Amino acid sequence: MNNIVVYNQRLNDKYNILGFHSSNLSKKAKPGNFLMLNTNINKNITDPLLRRAFAICNIKDDIVYILYKVIGKGTKNLTYYKNGDVIVSSDILGNSFNLGYTNKKIALIAGGIGIAPLLFLIKYIDKSNVIDLYYGGKSSNDICLVDIIISFNSFNTLNSSTKHISLLDFPP
Repeated sequence: MNNIVVYNQRLNDKYNILGFHSSNLSKKAKPGNFLMLNTNINKNITDPLLRRAFAICNIKDDIVYILYKVIGKGTKNLTYYKNGDVIVSSDILGNSFNLGYTNKKIALIAGGIGIAPLLFLIKYIDKSNVIDLYYGGKSSNDICLVDIIISFNSFNTLNSSTKHISLLDFPP
């Protein structure tokens, strides 16, 4: 499936966010789903050969956003995508999270890049639930997007005494 890149922003020396327009994917995706991306910006080059899996971290106005960490050739290639470039993706894959809970205390735990699917999930958890988010990383650069997490309605509508975000920076 061909998609048009509309956003590719570096967050820090490790993490970036890529956004691409896809009205088809944005209508089907649910928290917990993922997709495969062909990371080759030059379609005549097949290295790396295989697509890479990425969790959907947000969808807004038919734009699908993924958080990625540059760790190899495939993710390095993603940094070269610019607005207007075509990026090829699979359809939506994987099982979504169960969103049927109400009036529960929900603990979400993530480390580094593992925050990506939880960003999408936090937006859709019923407001009657209390969310405790525990988010850690090897260094402060592994903890990103905290301002976005805090801005989500799920946190803003909670009583301040029940709003918990624990940021863990290892090693201390």
